[in-house]
Amino acid sequence: MLIILAISTVIYGLRIFLQGSSRLQRYAEWPNVQNDTTILECLLPSEKSAELHLQICSPWSATIKVAIGLERTIAVFLPLYYKGNFRNTHRIALIVGSLLLVVIPLMAFSLNAALNYGSLVVKSLCSSSDVLGSSYADFHRAVVVFGNMIGFILTSAAYLAARRKSGLAGAHGIAMRKEVKRINSLLMMTFLEVVLVAIPQCLQWLSSRGLFTLPSFVGRYVFVLFCTTYLFEIIVYAYLMRQFREQLFNLLTLNRLRIFVRAKCFGVVDVHPMQNSSPYS
Repeated sequence: MLIILAISTVIYGLRIFLQGSSRLQRYAEWPNVQNDTTILECLLPSEKSAELHLQICSPWSATIKVAIGLERTIAVFLPLYYKGNFRNTHRIALIVGSLLLVVIPLMAFSLNAALNYGSLVVKSLCSSSDVLGSSYADFHRAVVVFGNMIGFILTSAAYLAARRKSGLAGAHGIAMRKEVKRINSLLMMTFLEVVLVAIPQCLQWLSSRGLFTLPSFVGRYVFVLFCTTYLFEIIVYAYLMRQFREQLFNLLTLNRLRIFVRAKCFGVVDVHPMQNSSPYS
């Protein structure tokens, strides 16, 4: 699941290269930005709508953090159940569920915008609030803010419980000491995302609801902060977690696919060093 999280955050971070100049133009020239794009054109795949479509990865990364935190919590608080019953199908269900929590509302808002407001000209270069409405902007910010915070809370609870149980003797204590090492890096990253993503997003959200006013330049820097944070997250994970580096290498080199093809087509079974690795790495 951590690989899926890293991929989603990197894709979202690429927004800064795809639409960075348009975003700066939007803040610099608003409300006099020259634009003739309709809402329907923004919803269809095109260069103009790239930023809008990539926004799905921001709330998805937040819901995946909740899924990872939930899995770690089960592993620490219910170790016997986790070891005996938790399978890859459960992890896939968590990944799919985290994605559906984002995709289904997005499809509903997109369908509503296309059917009822498709011919209207957007105000500012296919921004999500102009295309999908302020209600979607509130939903997006709520998922990012609360998803990151809930993920941090679950991860913190699992870390503290594992640390407390790590002093026990026997196999259970050994397992908890390994769990502490696994969760440590994830805890640091979820904390940084709360500070660098959730809190700034929350401030922007409250400002958009009229509770207070932020300077106009703040949005520009928050946008850059979001994208760079998501873009470099995969580097931090790779630096801190050896098993993550190995899993990422397997993914990029298609190593698992080659092993599968050799086993099915030629009957060659490789003993891979990662077959007993951590399920969330």
